[in-house]
Parts: sequence; structure tokens; C-alpha cells
Amino acid sequence: MSADGAQDGASECETVVATSYVPQGQYERWESEATKRNQSVSSWIASMVETGLRDIQVEAESPDEIGDLRRRLRQLRNERDELQQRLNAQQQQEYQVGLGKIKDLIIENPGLNRREIMNHVSDNIAVFVDEFLDHLENSEFVKDDGDWYPPEEVNKR
Repeated sequence: MSADGAQDGASECETVVATSYVPQGQYERWESEATKRNQSVSSWIASMVETGLRDIQVEAESPDEIGDLRRRLRQLRNERDELQQRLNAQQQQEYQVGLGKIKDLIIENPGLNRREIMNHVSDNIAVFVDEFLDHLENSEFVKDDGDWYPPEEVNKR
């Protein structure tokens, strides 16, 4: 047989048996499809196999490349998870410093309105600012001679 599937020197009408064992239900579906197309089951199966072979486009990637891609994917997933954890921790800190205090105030004094909450914050501004600055010191922001700088400014100085 040649590389294109034609038989070398043999007639196209010459056939051979190709056996496949499939579940009964699958065979019945194939038989039904063959009947609808007025074909024998064997000719229907042969035409489906040939059709499938034309649609298959296999890329030749080596197992090493696949392994490298899997390792890179695993690494990227780990980086994503680490960044998500850092973001969650930062949001939790910010929540605890500001919103947490306001929620505690409301729990201790149910029924406070907006004005009362704003008055409490402004009356206790030093407490809020001190806690914000404590958390800021643990962040990426930089304090230099008492002045604060965002992370991107540090590299410019």
C-alpha cells in the first residue's frame, strides 16, 4: 500500500476485513445511520473513518515541550494564587483599620446615622490615622525622613 492509502498494484475494489468490537448500542446507532444513507454498515463505517482522518490535524509537539508548558502553567497558577492571597490580605488589613472600626461603632451604638458616624471619625481622627499609618508602614509605600512615597517614586529618587 502506498503512503496515500491506495493499494500498490491492486484493484480499488479489492477489500479486506477490518474488525472492531463495539458496544451493542453503538453498533445499532451505526446501523441506523447506514440504513438512512442506504449503505451497508461496513461501507458506512469505512466512510466515517476516512472522513475522520481528513479532519484530524495533529501538531507535532515533543513531550519535552508539553512538559515545559505544563511546568510554566503550574508556575503561572502559583503566581496568580500568591498575588490573590496578597491582595486579599491587603484588603483585609484596610478593612480592619477603617471599616472594621466603623462596624464596631455601629454594633456598640445601633441606629447611628451618617452624620453621627462622620462626627465619630472626625472626633477620633488620630486613632484612625495612626492605624492607617501603621498599616502603611507594612506596605510597599516608603517613608523617607518622615515623608511618604509611593513604590514607583522610590526608583525615581
